Amino acid sequence: MALTAGQIIAIRREIGSEPDDTALNLAYDRLGSTGLVALEILETRYSDLVSSPAQFTVFGEYGQNTSQNLIDMRMQLERLRSGVTDTSGVLAGGVTIYVPTYEKR
Repeated sequence: MALTAGQIIAIRREIGSEPDDTALNLAYDRLGSTGLVALEILETRYSDLVSSPAQFTVFGEYGQNTSQNLIDMRMQLERLRSGVTDTSGVLAGGVTIYVPTYEKR
């Protein structure tokens, strides 16, 4: 069953403009909840951020620090996990998602 325009808007408010509507519909067909779709996409993005360098500097030229993105996304994920809902407000329920913690060495 295809997502409604309202459901797509609700998901996009959490995840932004990517992936496209076709991918969202496929994920919704598989997962059955707009909240779970948003959560799955954000967890994948979080994993990508963790596996990439959070900070680097090209001396004298350029520097970037994306560590705040990890903190912000982790907070967003925790909020979503605490009450994954679809646009009707129905709890997704029964979903356990393991999130590893990462420690500095």
